[in-house]
Amino acid sequence: MWFLKKSKLALEEQLQTLRDCGFVAHPGITIEDFLESGERKQYEDNPFQTLFGVLGGEVQREPYPRFSDCFHLIDLECIYADGDYCTIALDLARLSRGDIHLSNLVDKVDCDSEQAWITFDCKLNGLIEHVRYDFAFNNDFMDRAILTGFSDLLARTGSKKRYFEQPTLGQDVLIICAERESVVQFEKMTKIKFLQIK
Repeated sequence: MWFLKKSKLALEEQLQTLRDCGFVAHPGITIEDFLESGERKQYEDNPFQTLFGVLGGEVQREPYPRFSDCFHLIDLECIYADGDYCTIALDLARLSRGDIHLSNLVDKVDCDSEQAWITFDCKLNGLIEHVRYDFAFNNDFMDRAILTGFSDLLARTGSKKRYFEQPTLGQDVLIICAERESVVQFEKMTKIKFLQIK
């Protein structure tokens, strides 16, 4: 793949590039935290590619905080029981950084009847709206309808942000939430393309 041919780039320089585009790690996250999740050589031989995956996950120390609210990595094979779609919904709301507010979340994952759904309340234009999504059942795999549903919700809030995904990670999906102008700058500086989720 093309990114394997990229020149090496110091981990610190990669993080600075992301900061310049407005994508930051949480305060208190250190270089040592990144090196607990991957070797420096991995980060620097594959600039940004390894870093993105780590930024989308959790720090490997108690209390296991997330690296950032700007990135989220989802393994599509993640639907096993009640609560799993609620977890995804809360993570997508977290990525919006205040633009999507959820409450009263309830979901159901019934493997016997092959049914899955989620309901929640969402504040849209000053009013509380009750939302329900029914999902296609595909063993343990997440229905991407939750991504398109939240993309629509985000647009309806009036936010200029949109959800984007990196499409080259196989079973994993790396999601960011930002204004289009920031993503364009981000793509130019990292040479990695993101697609808007619609």
